[in-house]
Amino acid sequence: MKYRKIPIKNSLFIGLLLVVMAAFYLPVMNTMYYSHAKGEFVSHAQFADQYLRNPASTLPYMKVHPLLMFSEAALIVAFRVNYLLAGLIVMMLAYLTLAWIIYNEVVKRMRVLSKQPEIWSAAIAAALMIVAQIPIFMGVDRQIYFGYIGINAYNNATMNYLKPFALASFLFTLKVFADLQPDWKETVISALLIVLSSLVKPNYVICVLPGLGLMAVYKLWKHEKLQWRFMILGVMAPAVITLVWQYTANYGSGAGGIFLAPLQVKYFYSDALILKFFFSILFPFLATRIYIRQAVKDDKMRLAWLCFIIGAFYAYFLTENSAGATTNGNFDWSAEVTLFILFIAATLFWMEQLAGKKKGEKRDAALAFTFGAHVISGILFYLFAMSIDNYSEVASFSRIFDVFFRK
Repeated sequence: MKYRKIPIKNSLFIGLLLVVMAAFYLPVMNTMYYSHAKGEFVSHAQFADQYLRNPASTLPYMKVHPLLMFSEAALIVAFRVNYLLAGLIVMMLAYLTLAWIIYNEVVKRMRVLSKQPEIWSAAIAAALMIVAQIPIFMGVDRQIYFGYIGINAYNNATMNYLKPFALASFLFTLKVFADLQPDWKETVISALLIVLSSLVKPNYVICVLPGLGLMAVYKLWKHEKLQWRFMILGVMAPAVITLVWQYTANYGSGAGGIFLAPLQVKYFYSDALILKFFFSILFPFLATRIYIRQAVKDDKMRLAWLCFIIGAFYAYFLTENSAGATTNGNFDWSAEVTLFILFIAATLFWMEQLAGKKKGEKRDAALAFTFGAHVISGILFYLFAMSIDNYSEVASFSRIFDVFFRK
């Protein structure tokens, strides 16, 4: 599909989106850093402070994915702020960068769908930032997170910091399938994004590497074009080198390892896994099923689905022995980050299908309804994240708003 040439971006709507996103995320991030005293976000900020005081005290597992720690430490030094404020600023910048990336991808498609593409693109980008799993059994087991696959969860600092790097890397990786050879600048940027993604958290890179490999085999079988130089130098080589170093540094001493353990971790936290899985992926699944003929020919959908399937396999069938613990669920982050990317890919794909129609059909109305259900679930999940330290079990509705009245 060819798109009309994109004019200079409307800075007003980009600014509006960033202001809205800042207003939306500042309360929940403030809660994570200042109310959850023993939470994940505080721990990582403390790692940055400890690193500046005594680099030798850095924990081994922090040395293999140190980018968040280094980013927070850089702010502490550059602006002389305390570690909590440094962490808050870094996370807010990550969210705003992510919103900007999504907006730029959405507006390319929206320009052929609407005479007011900027405002619609800002709204869709904001929605994609908050969509969440649909907690279909919330009234039964009081769970809003465990057993599902999170899309936009707020409980893990490195996961939230990873998203802009992972999404940007995925978009660059799609250049492997382009008609024209990407230039050296694009190749270097792609390689850098791969390395940075892995240094935040390797969960995305361990999915895109085999996913791209499978895509390459399929393309060869079909005698379709691949940009080999870009794929090898811009994606695969930096991914392999970084992952080998991380695995050797983390598990080389024999202190831990990765093991096959089908459903062990998932069942430790929840039941009804099949239905919870389905209601986590409902929108991208329906978008693919409804437009299946187009989806199987769309490179971004094929790669996004492959990455997600691999990430879901890690989450449901593997476990990591970390300091003697085997139920930490660190492979869940692979399923979560790839589902987030799949959700965005499915939204862009759906917009492309709508661009060829004069008006939507009943199936598009069903997709819109499903998308809305994910957005409403995201708002609900946001309120729970604001109110409770345990990010899974549903609190009473009165407690949801307690955070606003804490002294």
